[in-house]
Amino acid sequence: MNLSLDPFLFSQEYPESLTRTLSWGHSVCVRFNRTGEYLASGLADGNVVIYDYDTYGVAKILRGHAAAIQSLSWSHDGRYILSACRDWKCILWDLKDEGPKRTINFGTPVLGAMLHPKDHNVFIASLYGEQPKYVRLKDDDVDISDIPNPNDKELTLAMTFSSTGDHIIAGTSKGNLNILQNVNDKLDIIHIVKVTNAGIKMLQLGPSGRKLLVNASDRVVRLLSIPEMSRDPVDSWEFNTVHKFQDFVNRLTWTAAAINWTEEFVGATTYNNLDVYLWETTMGSLTKIYDGPKEEMVHLEFHPRMSAMATTGLDSGRIYLWEATIPQKWSALAPDFVELEENEEYEEREDEFDLIDEEERTKRQEEEGIVEVFAKDEEEDGTFVIPLRLTDFEQPPPVDDD
Repeated sequence: MNLSLDPFLFSQEYPESLTRTLSWGHSVCVRFNRTGEYLASGLADGNVVIYDYDTYGVAKILRGHAAAIQSLSWSHDGRYILSACRDWKCILWDLKDEGPKRTINFGTPVLGAMLHPKDHNVFIASLYGEQPKYVRLKDDDVDISDIPNPNDKELTLAMTFSSTGDHIIAGTSKGNLNILQNVNDKLDIIHIVKVTNAGIKMLQLGPSGRKLLVNASDRVVRLLSIPEMSRDPVDSWEFNTVHKFQDFVNRLTWTAAAINWTEEFVGATTYNNLDVYLWETTMGSLTKIYDGPKEEMVHLEFHPRMSAMATTGLDSGRIYLWEATIPQKWSALAPDFVELEENEEYEEREDEFDLIDEEERTKRQEEEGIVEVFAKDEEEDGTFVIPLRLTDFEQPPPVDDD
């Protein structure tokens, strides 16, 4: 059955169990595109593998880095993908031309990078031992500027764009959120919010643009409600903590955290532990603890349009897909379909196997052969479709199971 057409798929609130494993090299990070049609996997050897999520097959392999991929970021239309790597480089890939569009060498390991939500020629990058950068790609040039900190003793550890891209939210080593705005081609800090006394390791903006997930080194994942920064005046901004997610008993450290597409659930992977935790965001209560593969999960990503998530294993580098359990509803296709508890003897109708006139048979076949096909309108959907490769891919590298 085509799961994308199954209404029961979207009625499921959250992923229920491990359903599939993908393995091509040692994956260290994953990222869905905006529609969830493709899943990009950054490998430890510097390659980027893009899977077709409908078929789970490899759609494209991007080669250009020489060390482990740190982060991946898709453009809004899905044509471009930005990879950040420890080899000092960020590469903007054009999936239509099948190669790097631009390569930027920062001279130091890149910890992470993110594309502007509306302009694939603009991105932000966090660097090891240096100030983070705001990068604008031009036709024959590149403009790189520093993203400022309030003082030299406070380091920027995590960043994200606002939903419109007009502002940058930066998390610091002192537990602050610095809100920056581009004014006359200069980035200025226009607002500072104290969230915690510990360093902020990760930031993720929810799909609505009004929820911000903060993972800090104090073993607490926070869900914040934030203002509509492009519309509301700065002096009216309020950043309120909606929920704090933590394990009071085991005092677990969260290695990765993510918010799902409906903003109703938050998931997190645990350091030196095999479990993946899921909380609901209405009351903040623990919903489920996933106990699957016997290895630590280091990255987590929710599907942007259905109840599914992907995690990566620390030891094996496999990608684990967790999805909702879909009941088989064959009666939706054939209303007279009935499930049998035991074998029954079939009684045929008197005329069921009679010979049919050849003319009538031909007419029926012609009528059944007319099928209306609705092609996907790329312009209306605004999503790029990766061209099909007719040549065979090489075999995936061997995986060490020890």
